[in-house]
Amino acid sequence: MPGAFSQIFQELSSKGPQLCLTLSSKLSGTYLSACTGKSNSGVDVVIFDTQAGSLGHGIQLLKAAELTAQGLPREEVIKKLTQFQTDMNIFILFDTLENIVKGGRLNKFTGTMAKILDIKVLAEGVNGAVEVTEKIRGKKRFLHKVIEIISQRRADFSDRIIGISHLDNLEDAEYLRLTMIEKFHPKDVIVNYMGPTMGTYAGKGGMIISF
Repeated sequence: MPGAFSQIFQELSSKGPQLCLTLSSKLSGTYLSACTGKSNSGVDVVIFDTQAGSLGHGIQLLKAAELTAQGLPREEVIKKLTQFQTDMNIFILFDTLENIVKGGRLNKFTGTMAKILDIKVLAEGVNGAVEVTEKIRGKKRFLHKVIEIISQRRADFSDRIIGISHLDNLEDAEYLRLTMIEKFHPKDVIVNYMGPTMGTYAGKGGMIISF
């Protein structure tokens, strides 16, 4: 992996100063690989830890591209991108806790009880790590609570893209998309499938909302 980064940095070196946005260093080794690749390449590149995965990462890439297209110097892009990241919210919606149990992050008894009681878990990405926010019984109540919490986090979504990543749960993702368009009137809502790295963590039916 470091070799791949080094090669790409060298191939793009003629285009000027570079900015590389990676997955959260707390979720993947990509950031470290990019830093090693930078050292090996000798190229002028800044490695930016998005402290996110899935569309939380993707939305920051879109923001960086937008700022660059405005003709801003790299230092200004990084400054504005850092502020954007600070203001960002990332929620992880667990439909099942099976993968968390398998990964050793939750004991089997608690996971079994959550399944029996139909308990859904809402977690939040905080500085690249994941912290549990709410435990709610029943999917309908769960989704309503998620919308309520999002409405408390931000008053104006007109300049924000909302990203919804899901793992085999297009129905709920589409419900959230339509609800958020109606309630929040965001700049855009992007729905996409979750990648394998985040999907392994979130489990089947899991979703990640980033804005």
